[in-house]
Amino acid sequence: MKKNDVLIGLALLIAIGMLFYINLQRKEKEVKLPQEIEKLEARKPERAEVPGIRDELIAKLKDPSPEVRGNAALALGRKGDKSAVPALIDRLKDTDTIVQEKVIYALADIGDKSAVPGLVEAMYDRNVDVREDAGIAVRIIGDKSAVPVLIRALKDKDSSIRENAAFVLEGLGDKTAIPALTEALEDENMYVRKAARSAIAAIELRESKGERK
Repeated sequence: MKKNDVLIGLALLIAIGMLFYINLQRKEKEVKLPQEIEKLEARKPERAEVPGIRDELIAKLKDPSPEVRGNAALALGRKGDKSAVPALIDRLKDTDTIVQEKVIYALADIGDKSAVPGLVEAMYDRNVDVREDAGIAVRIIGDKSAVPVLIRALKDKDSSIRENAAFVLEGLGDKTAIPALTEALEDENMYVRKAARSAIAAIELRESKGERK
């Protein structure tokens, strides 16, 4: 076998290996929806704003199965249909933590500011993961109307809520939060102090550059 043939063969093997690896990575990141929801997804045309499909997915938010509820929420989030926001907000208090988290992901995907009050309320949930995810969603959506509530949250008795509030305020970048964040520099919890310090630095840097969010 010629040397060139060997090199070509090796190159093909490497290329096939890379394609297999990329495809595997993609599959690992994809959410596998239950079969019944996959059927709904398969019925969609180029865009998914088909009222019938949306309504069926919204109905599945009340399914007895937590898996179906959660994945219906994710499917609605993928569609980006703002009309699904009220139904998703109703599921923020789902009895299943995984469902709550998937609902939060969906609301973040849709990005509608009407979801912010419900997400801020979820920042007080009993489950720390739900609280943190809700804070990240508020930060992603970027609605400054949440700032007063977040400032009050800096005084909450739960240190994780205080830390989360500082983290979200950093993302919102509102300078009116600086006095409250400055007070939080004296917090008894080191993580709250660290989050407050980071938030102040980020807001002041943004202001010095004349940026507005």
